[in-house]
Amino acid sequence: PVLCAFGSDEQKAEHLPHILDGSRFWCQGYSEPGSGSDLASLRTAAIRDGDDYVVNGQKIWTTQAHIADWIFCLVRTSTDGKPQQGISFLLIDMNTPGIEVKPIYSIDGDHHLNEVYFTDVRVPVSNLVGNENEGWTYAKFLLGNERAGIAGTDIIVNGLANLKTVHGYLAETAGDSYQAEAFAKRHAELSVRYEALQMLENRALFAEEGSGDGLILPLPMKTLGTELQQDMGDLAYDMLAADSTVLFSADFEPSVGDNEPNYRAQAPDMTHSMLFNRASTIFGGTTEVQKGIMSKFVLGL
Repeated sequence: PVLCAFGSDEQKAEHLPHILDGSRFWCQGYSEPGSGSDLASLRTAAIRDGDDYVVNGQKIWTTQAHIADWIFCLVRTSTDGKPQQGISFLLIDMNTPGIEVKPIYSIDGDHHLNEVYFTDVRVPVSNLVGNENEGWTYAKFLLGNERAGIAGTDIIVNGLANLKTVHGYLAETAGDSYQAEAFAKRHAELSVRYEALQMLENRALFAEEGSGDGLILPLPMKTLGTELQQDMGDLAYDMLAADSTVLFSADFEPSVGDNEPNYRAQAPDMTHSMLFNRASTIFGGTTEVQKGIMSKFVLGL
């Protein structure tokens, strides 16, 4: 969306076809050590040198940087004025000399996060999106789209359907120790919250571009959606009981008939999702940050 809205004709011609056909994979260089929720304090510097910027600094929590072809990156091009006024938006080829990627393994056991180091990385000025020192505007535009996606309505609706199937089977087979009524109530509550989230999503999708709804609704969407994802993972973990402690084994043999779910085989994936979603209220801006923005611009506090 940032390239469509703010990119040059040359940038659109270079990158959009590859994005469309999936042949060019991107990662996002926003967060830095000490600059996460307070993103405007970022320090990765881009100094103009002829027809290039020379970039030095570090990004962290960079998802899929180890497999990305390019990174869109917030860099500091000026220290004058407010911190937000000195930020620019650069497109950087990950194969450029001076870029080093180091893995970060998260609590779910996977490698999808990374640290990215830039040492005298030369980036053509033609890779600057929009105007120099106006990257904060483009970053906020991108985050609005990102937060709407992080809400994860598709993930939630599929997860709720899967939980309903597993619950139906366990309620009949797991015996008295299975708290069928309590789990059914929790599932119903999650389903009602999903309906509310879906209504917010519909309002956001049909909001006029640049309108108050279009700018603000991604914030409660992200907040409600990520909290719902976490609570859904907690429900799965509680329903599966002892089987939920299995994380890395996918070798369960089918133990039920064709018309019944092999719920034990689903336990590793459910537990993996539960652990991964511990971070869902952090990435894309923490829940606390979202609530702070809403309190300021919606409630006027």
